[in-house]
Amino acid sequence: MNIDKIKDHIEDVMRDVKNIMDDYTFLWIKPNKYDEYDELKCTAHLIKRLSYLVSTSETLIDQLSVARDELMFILHKEMDDQKIVCIESDELTVKIKKNPPKLLIHDEKLISADYYYNKQILDKALLLKDIKEGLEVQGCELIQDHRVDIKYKPVKAKECV
Repeated sequence: MNIDKIKDHIEDVMRDVKNIMDDYTFLWIKPNKYDEYDELKCTAHLIKRLSYLVSTSETLIDQLSVARDELMFILHKEMDDQKIVCIESDELTVKIKKNPPKLLIHDEKLISADYYYNKQILDKALLLKDIKEGLEVQGCELIQDHRVDIKYKPVKAKECV
């Protein structure tokens, strides 16, 4: 997905959010005349609409999350391709950072019995420690991925005159 499609997708999602908020605001406007049954009907209608808003909001959150992940992937790839490790502006800093090392197990059958306690349970902590110390263990390896880290800079308060 290219950036223009993602921007269009986010605009669509934000339009849906605005429509939901307009509906939500409308529900709080009470009719001029109502009896106790009308009030109960309005309350029931409000509950029904709020249930709809909750389900719709969850969908919108999922869509925004997908768009965010796609943008992060594109940003990470572009920074990698251009060998950029840091971007700074007045508002934010974007850096490529290393994730903590992670143990990747290819085949538990190849791992020595020394790394099992009770001959059944793999001691991943011991395995990770030994690999970090430089020991080579068949059936697994240590990997280290990178991530994009975005930090907003704090806004400085203006002095009152």
